[in-house]
Amino acid sequence: MSSIKDYLIKIVSEYKEARLHEEFAGHELGDLMRHQLPEFLEEKLSSHYKINDYIIKGSIGMGNWAKVPWLAIMNKDVTTTTQEGGYVVYLFSQDMERVYLTFNQGVTRSTKEEFINNRDKLRAEMDLDGFKTDNEINLAESGKGKAYELSNICYQKYYEQYYLELDAVEIETGEGVSEKMDDLKQKKN
Repeated sequence: MSSIKDYLIKIVSEYKEARLHEEFAGHELGDLMRHQLPEFLEEKLSSHYKINDYIIKGSIGMGNWAKVPWLAIMNKDVTTTTQEGGYVVYLFSQDMERVYLTFNQGVTRSTKEEFINNRDKLRAEMDLDGFKTDNEINLAESGKGKAYELSNICYQKYYEQYYLELDAVEIETGEGVSEKMDDLKQKKN
């Protein structure tokens, strides 16, 4: 595949059917999300960032299909895990009708109240012009997808029918969202 759009379209078009009707173990979408797409992004981002400062990780679930698969780009100075801290992440809605490029935070090691308070604090402190900061992100009815909605700091929403119209550079580099992660790094230091 030659662009992140190609990867995103493949995931959106195949994931729902695979999750509902296909065996999880050894599925090609697992290899795509865990290996192919992270390696592709590392190569693309290396011309813009010191790639050794980042961890790129994707997931379709652990042992079972995730309702909301994701691909995270983490600055090692901010976090090395998706369980805590802030990071850029592509989140796919459970119905596969939306993909969000978000600046989000881990939900596993924080209480709901903690990550909502942190979200609101960061929204107030950071310049998030050009990004949505409402709570209208729609991933899932329950579970981690719902937690990702609540912990979201800012986002851009993409619909499948618009992929071909999007600027490839914007999608491939997460233009602007990565800058927000750098802002968080500055606040942390």
